[in-house]
Amino acid sequence: MKRLAMAFLLAAGCGSVDPRPVARDPVCLTNGDLGCVTIRVDEKTPRSRYKGQAYYFCTEECRCAFEKEPEKYLMRP
Repeated sequence: MKRLAMAFLLAAGCGSVDPRPVARDPVCLTNGDLGCVTIRVDEKTPRSRYKGQAYYFCTEECRCAFEKEPEKYLMRP
């Protein structure tokens, strides 16, 4: 049984580490879309700069929303 469980975990990708840095999408965080809040950052990740700070997004749609109203997405209770 242990062999079967270990084979399943290895096949599912457990044990492999994704080396890309992690960021939080401020649009998804504000909107409560918890499935997209934490994202892996690479050269293709949508990004924007605001007041000297880099922000990363799960999609171009989130990036565009942020650029229209950045303060809306940076205010946290």
